[in-house]
Amino acid sequence: MKITPLTLLATLAVVALAAFLAVFLFTQVFAKQRIQLVEDWKLEVKKWSSWLVLIGVILEGTFEVAPDVLVHVWVMMPDDMKAMLPVPVARCFPIALIALSLPVKIIKQTRLRLSQPPQQEPQNADHHA
Repeated sequence: MKITPLTLLATLAVVALAAFLAVFLFTQVFAKQRIQLVEDWKLEVKKWSSWLVLIGVILEGTFEVAPDVLVHVWVMMPDDMKAMLPVPVARCFPIALIALSLPVKIIKQTRLRLSQPPQQEPQNADHHA
């Protein structure tokens, strides 16, 4: 069976939809609460941790659905790079990216801007000008 990019994309979309459905059902049935978005949810796309998880999931999904891709990449790599990177390490690379996303969450990204301006301190009502 030949895996096309469209088939891979459809598989990833079905898995993502199933994961969302599982979270939705868990919150409705077991946790008895509504799903609410965090305040600055639009910033998640810009965070390093989100990109690491996304790349790791795409690579892992590709290796699971089409394992021949890893073989083709390995064959095309230069020999000196193959010597530095054993096969088990190369196979764990997507998982390492996903795991790396956890400590990266605590690193301050100075280019991210919050969608809401910082709150100003309240002024004293008894202060007369």
